[in-house]
Amino acid sequence: MADNGVGEFLWYKDNDAPIPLCGANVYSLMDRSDPDPIMSSALFSDFCEWCEEYLRNTLLIEVPINFNWVAFNEQGMALAKRLKSEWGDEIVVRYVRPPEDPGRKRMEFTEFK
Repeated sequence: MADNGVGEFLWYKDNDAPIPLCGANVYSLMDRSDPDPIMSSALFSDFCEWCEEYLRNTLLIEVPINFNWVAFNEQGMALAKRLKSEWGDEIVVRYVRPPEDPGRKRMEFTEFK
């Protein structure tokens, strides 16, 4: 899930964690200088670009008027699939739609197992 605090985009959720969807933040735009990200540098860069797009369109307004949520979520799910491909079968990757997304009530998240 993208978030507009400091550009968070990757979260860790233990099955026992009381937080229902995302868990604790692992990566944000502030981590660009991390010398050893837990994913390929190309994927990390693509996550950063995706999150920057989100921040440009949602930082100061409640619901963006001209923001294409369908395209944004499609790109986010494609990134989640790439992350799942890199990490393998031992983990479940969950793509959670941002709270500002008007379609979130219809489909809050998608899991890649």
